[in-house]
Amino acid sequence: MNRPRSVRDSNLRRLIAAVFSLSAAATLSAQAPGLQMNVMYACPALQATLKVYSCTGLAAGDSCDVETFSPGQPGARGKSPRQQLMTVLTVCHVQTAAEAKGAASGGGPAGVPAGPQVGVGGFKVGDTVQVTTAGGFMDAKILQVRGNSYYVHAANGGEVWKSCPAELRRIGKLTMEDHANGQYDLHDKVQVMVNGSWVESEIHGYDGNGQFQVDVPGGRQEWVPVQSIRPSTAPPPAPPSPALLPGPD
Repeated sequence: MNRPRSVRDSNLRRLIAAVFSLSAAATLSAQAPGLQMNVMYACPALQATLKVYSCTGLAAGDSCDVETFSPGQPGARGKSPRQQLMTVLTVCHVQTAAEAKGAASGGGPAGVPAGPQVGVGGFKVGDTVQVTTAGGFMDAKILQVRGNSYYVHAANGGEVWKSCPAELRRIGKLTMEDHANGQYDLHDKVQVMVNGSWVESEIHGYDGNGQFQVDVPGGRQEWVPVQSIRPSTAPPPAPPSPALLPGPD
């Protein structure tokens, strides 16, 4: 008698490997959602969906009955340890009605709706943006959109999920919306909250974690959180007075 193929040794094992190939910020630090039975989970970062039918218990080694779906492949149903399943779910979410509709109309098993997708910040698939890295910012192309999360192909060849506005920004001049979301360029004129009052200042650095280096009273520079910064309301400096023209001889 043929036994059902173990998901642990097929599709789910491949998904687990893909999870650990993603950036630490997008995976290892993520918290797995509460496990729900008989609902479809969309995993855009893995280009797959999955459904959990039952588990024998709550322990890490207990077995769960899972079916996975990937583009161009038939569904694979089998058993997987609960711990491995929860690892995969760190990059999944319960499929929304819009995603289910997109999948039914040809959007693919991962439930990505067909047609242009625009996320937080006004970015869409195909746009080139800048994303944070350990060494600063790097150009990247958007491959998928999910609200404020963007799956990008970075200039160094990596493909990861980045959130906007914390890890992703537009190339070129920032907008007022970008400033409202806590994004600033070097030398932007801003106001900084110091001792309960807003004072004029300037951006001199950014640490990639929401801290900006700015001028503070006393001729010093300090690192302050983005919550203590807002765009400057001071009018631009007046143009210099034209040189006096020599009078007639």
